[in-house]
Amino acid sequence: MTLSFLSKLYTLTCSGLLCLGVALFTFPLVGKAQEISGAEAPTSGPDTVAIRYGPFWEASKTSSVTEFPQQQFNRGLLTNPTDLISGQAAGLRITSINGAPGAGPLIQLQRNYALAGESAPLVIIDGMILETEALYLLDSPLSLLNPQDIASITLLKDAAATALYGALGANGVVHITTKQSPTTRKLQVQFSSRLAVSQLARKTPVLTADQFRDVVNQYGTPEQKEHLGTAHTDWQEEVYRNAVSHDQNLALSGTLGRFPYRLSLGYLHQNGILANSHFSRTSAALTLTPAFFKNRLKTGLMLRKGSSDSRIPNENMVLSPLRANPTHPTSVAEDNSSFPTNVKNPLTMLERQKNDGTAEKELVQLQLQYSFGFLPGLKARAHIGFDHYTGTRDDFPNASSNTYNFITQYEQGKKNTIQEYTLSYTDSLEKLDSYFEVIAGYFNQSLSISYSYNSRIINFDDTGNNNQGRIRRGTYELENIGFFGKRVIHLRTGTP
Repeated sequence: MTLSFLSKLYTLTCSGLLCLGVALFTFPLVGKAQEISGAEAPTSGPDTVAIRYGPFWEASKTSSVTEFPQQQFNRGLLTNPTDLISGQAAGLRITSINGAPGAGPLIQLQRNYALAGESAPLVIIDGMILETEALYLLDSPLSLLNPQDIASITLLKDAAATALYGALGANGVVHITTKQSPTTRKLQVQFSSRLAVSQLARKTPVLTADQFRDVVNQYGTPEQKEHLGTAHTDWQEEVYRNAVSHDQNLALSGTLGRFPYRLSLGYLHQNGILANSHFSRTSAALTLTPAFFKNRLKTGLMLRKGSSDSRIPNENMVLSPLRANPTHPTSVAEDNSSFPTNVKNPLTMLERQKNDGTAEKELVQLQLQYSFGFLPGLKARAHIGFDHYTGTRDDFPNASSNTYNFITQYEQGKKNTIQEYTLSYTDSLEKLDSYFEVIAGYFNQSLSISYSYNSRIINFDDTGNNNQGRIRRGTYELENIGFFGKRVIHLRTGTP
């Protein structure tokens, strides 16, 4: 039940989900009230924020709800939707997992840190719950979404999230709203192109070749001195590079007959500062929002697909250039040890490793809303969504070897389906200058996850002795079912 008394002094809000028994009580400061007349309340505008099950009025909004419109987004070449608001919200911490091109972020909202279990917030896109986690080294599902298709991002923290999403929103909610079809009938064409250059901020100070030779000649043994060369190699300069990346986006929008549409295409190629590393993404999105029966039936069809191709650099390349012998040339044989440690040629290791991965994501959503003519204010809504993700990665530490190779293969698949049906009635009490709304609904989420891990050694000279190696496979399924209800009563007292 929700009671809001809009006045100059205070606002009281109480909201809850019947199926989970969660209630929210907030006592915000003075809010900005909006005039309400007729049978319907506004669903959008400067004083409302569109979230689950209807609008959220500024008059009852607290610091637990933060909205970021497109005008406040971070600029530049971004690979992940969460990069749009990174560093802008208090309590929101977004950290790259490993720094590789296209790597998924670690998202933490407020102070939800856990020694065991999940601490990431729930991510919603146009009302669809997204599965954002992936196996180690696989491309993040979030990185397959084009940030240029995002219209706004709303953060729900504390009890504001749990009241709307129950236990699923215990760690907060990141609500993403995408760009929709325009109302104009004219064709609109938008094209954007971005170019970015990344480089190593600073190199780690190490001994130069001359300094290294002086130290070995002064303190080294005769055997150690024999390993000295005449070259002057800066191994950090060899393995790091100035990485040039680009992002191209094309969007077409307008109305074709009775069908408002928006079609967007995007291609991103991001190079890593470590040689032989990159991330590429191809994305496409189509949105149709036609209305029928004198606008009584409003529909929305959203189709999204993203695919990626990536190569992760050898993690040893962070330390190997610091330990390699600066008196050896870059062409030194791989089996020639780099004195005084047993580190091999860093450049050869970097060029020979092949750690390639691919991922695909399909997102389909159908939204229907019907307004009954015999009873103004009575609406029925249906939302059906399907989210499918697949990711694979093959790790060959020494892909050019002609004798044997150690191979590690990762695979993961996720199928997420949601169904949501609601029935709502809104009306105004003109004599009391008030407004009320009643909502009841059903929610169902079905999630199926499969994974596979295979680690083995392949002998190219004797393929008959190759075994399947160590294989781990598994599948599990999860289903969430909920019945929910909500009552909203706005009583206006006095003049705001």
